Amino acid sequence: MNGISLKKPTSYFLALFSFLLAFSVSTTSLQAQEDGEKLFKSYCASCHSPGANQLVGPGLAGVYDKYEKEWLYKWIKNSSALIATGDAQAIAVYEQYNKVIMPAQPVTNIQIDAILDYLKVYAEKAPPVAAVVQGGTEDVVAEDSGLSGYAI
Repeated sequence: MNGISLKKPTSYFLALFSFLLAFSVSTTSLQAQEDGEKLFKSYCASCHSPGANQLVGPGLAGVYDKYEKEWLYKWIKNSSALIATGDAQAIAVYEQYNKVIMPAQPVTNIQIDAILDYLKVYAEKAPPVAAVVQGGTEDVVAEDSGLSGYAI
């Protein structure tokens, strides 16, 4: 009896399945990064920069290293409630930024994780920030040659 060998089709199937699984994982992480950026722009960008510079609220570079994730979930979802519990970190942040309340955000822990992942990737890709050297009390002023580069 002439039977069909299942060894070759099975190995092809396993190879294809492995490729698709690997592609799916890489696409999923790319999608999560894009989702994190969209979520950041939707919920955070009006008050925060993804870098170190302060807007209404602090720049969010390194926030994932500075605070525990569970604390960030509580703070982002409802900072007022966290402050009301007497949480020392929450009160310190509140006072540091002139007692401006961060509005409660309607996000899930998964969405917060995506935002935090976006911030990490943003920090890795951002150019290094130049250090500001503070000298005496004199201001350094660039000399103006009076030439603007335009013909009058």
